[in-house]
Amino acid sequence: MSALRLAITCLRAKGSYTRSVRSKTTLPYYGRSHSKVLAENSKLFELIIHDVKPECESSYWPLVEKELTRISADKNLPVSLVGSWGTLVGKNLDQATHVLAYEDGYKGKTNCLDALSRDKEWQMFSRESGKLVNRRKSSLLYEFTFWPEIVPTNRGWIFEMRTYNLKSGSLIEWGQAWRQGIYYRGSNNEAVHGWFAQIGQLHIVYHLWTYPDLVQRRETRQLAWNTPGWDDCVINTVPLIITMDTAILSAASFSPLK
Repeated sequence: MSALRLAITCLRAKGSYTRSVRSKTTLPYYGRSHSKVLAENSKLFELIIHDVKPECESSYWPLVEKELTRISADKNLPVSLVGSWGTLVGKNLDQATHVLAYEDGYKGKTNCLDALSRDKEWQMFSRESGKLVNRRKSSLLYEFTFWPEIVPTNRGWIFEMRTYNLKSGSLIEWGQAWRQGIYYRGSNNEAVHGWFAQIGQLHIVYHLWTYPDLVQRRETRQLAWNTPGWDDCVINTVPLIITMDTAILSAASFSPLK
């Protein structure tokens, strides 16, 4: 039996697994939005996912590199490229993931939309890249401010994107559990960043991790169970999840995070 199942079994036996329903007057964050509780003054990010046609991989990546690095370097555009990755292992292979950060939040995103709508190079890129993919998806995210600050790196490690579809209304409870849990998983600098969706599919959380290789990933995750408090984070958040997914990613050569 895994450590998680054993812990859940013990809690059920004690009758403490079922969470009590609290009244509105006892909820510490009642009447406050998710962004106020979990992301006060946080940056706005955009997650872009492209399902690339397998036969178009060699054309797709040079095109994306040229355009994303161009707009990121443009001082007149309040946007910067955080990272670009291809999928090594996961249910959606031939998938590209890009993360952009916007200065001034929604104002910055609005300014970018306006500027790029008049940018001929960007318009050509949108048309040409659209021919190379089967599906394009974009979500606007806020960062969990208790995760580590994103710093461009060049480790050459693999990345893991974990995606959680949560029950409606459970995001604040998730954030409070992970505010403690992130400290139990940060000893090896594997935690990169965490976000939650604001526009796009809602009630979605993304956690990004990095490891030297798959073997170290397994060992690091197993060692976490020896850290007091980590099991509490897992036990408190598992009931909040509807579905979850994980993918192992490899950074593109031009990615600031790699």
